[in-house]
Amino acid sequence: MKSLLFICVDQLRADALGYVGNQVVKTPHLDALAAGAIQFRNHFTCASPCGPSRASLHTGTYPMLHRVVANGAPMPDDIPTLPRMLRNAGFDPTLFGYTDVPVAPRNAPLTLEALHRPFSADTLPDFRVGLLQNYEGPTDWIRHLADQGVHPTTDDPFSIWDRGVSRSEGFSRAPTRYSAEDSDTAFLARRVIEEIETTGDTGFCIHAAFLKPHPPFQAPEPYNLMFSAADMPRPRAPLAVDHPFFEAFSTLQADSTTFDAEMNLGILTPEQVLEARAVYYGLIYELDQWIGHIMTALKTQGVYDETLVVLTSDHGELLGDYGAWGKTHVLDPAWRIPLLVKPPGCHTPRVVDALTESVDILPTILDYCGLHIHPDINGRSLRALCDGEIPGQWRDAVMCELHVGDPIDQGYEQLLQIPSDQLGVVCYRTRTHKLVVFQAFESLLFEIDSAGGEHPVNDPVHQAQMTEALLRHRLNQQSRSDACLRVGQIMQSTPGPRFHA
Repeated sequence: MKSLLFICVDQLRADALGYVGNQVVKTPHLDALAAGAIQFRNHFTCASPCGPSRASLHTGTYPMLHRVVANGAPMPDDIPTLPRMLRNAGFDPTLFGYTDVPVAPRNAPLTLEALHRPFSADTLPDFRVGLLQNYEGPTDWIRHLADQGVHPTTDDPFSIWDRGVSRSEGFSRAPTRYSAEDSDTAFLARRVIEEIETTGDTGFCIHAAFLKPHPPFQAPEPYNLMFSAADMPRPRAPLAVDHPFFEAFSTLQADSTTFDAEMNLGILTPEQVLEARAVYYGLIYELDQWIGHIMTALKTQGVYDETLVVLTSDHGELLGDYGAWGKTHVLDPAWRIPLLVKPPGCHTPRVVDALTESVDILPTILDYCGLHIHPDINGRSLRALCDGEIPGQWRDAVMCELHVGDPIDQGYEQLLQIPSDQLGVVCYRTRTHKLVVFQAFESLLFEIDSAGGEHPVNDPVHQAQMTEALLRHRLNQQSRSDACLRVGQIMQSTPGPRFHA
């Protein structure tokens, strides 16, 4: 493999793409990429929100090992990461965008300025930064907009999205203050294309992290009005679940201003829910156009066939399904995400129905690079599935982890009278059921119908069986490096591969 293009899109649902059968959204370029790639149709993130999910992407491990359980939670420096593994192997991993994982205090002086912000402008070590676009400071994009006469309205760079719309309106489809030509998606994509054009002959190792369609749900013209609300798929009806988590989520959501001070989730009308969905689709269409330009650059440089292309998301978006928004929930729209893998020289595109997880991406990239896969990596390489084979002992369930504690804002803590360290959640999902285990509350069991809908069920026998399966899975996935070693017999006791054919 000569080159790698690893694209991560923020908050992209698995069902919001044309190639999976969505008849409303337009994604012609992603559809074209999918037509020549391996489509993983049952792919799930292992963590949410952004920081934890990307920590799992870049380590191939579950949060129970890397312990990045929230945005702003630091990554321990002793956990191997994808950029470090690639750099040690002679590649030049280059970041365009952000990683959402801050520096660990144990690895930096407490006077380091980055330690005193909610997120860190620093990136995972071992990336060469081609473009830092993390929306926390005066980045190149913010400076570019200033040259066009568009400025943040306050000292907070996030205010670049302020349009002067009142929250009392609930939601507005008004366009952004910047043009489509100057959007963050366009700005990042152009820099990726420049890197491909500069390094195409010698090989590149690019990680491109796009923010949109992450909130705020506002788009530049013409994307803000590209889709009709009347054409939008209707959201799934709220579930009748009498549970402290569901009640607390609804309460906190109704007054949330997370990332979008102009959208009031507590007063959205049914029409505005569809309007927000339409803007979300418009942002996806804008992204699709720029993915098309990037693929054209690969082909123009003559490196498309020899490049490993991986495209996924960090997590999904509820988008009004079940009466919920965002990604910090236990229901599938927050966890189910797209995954496309176009191996070098791919001539046999296919659709893979096997259950796969975000931790599988790192070992897959390492496999195509011919690199060693550390025994503590929880994921499995997807290369055999890309080749049309089903590896032995393939999983029959996926595991997702969520932690809703916040020692600063204390939202759930105050509502539920539960300390921050007791607000962990684990979801264990088969094809037909999902077990949700709460650290401080009773577990829930959901049945999943043929259309993907989730319904709470009372089935103590099946719940007990899934609980035992989850415990066994967590035991099998614990760190083994030191536990399997014996002092004095290091060479003989070194753990081998976690999985066997």
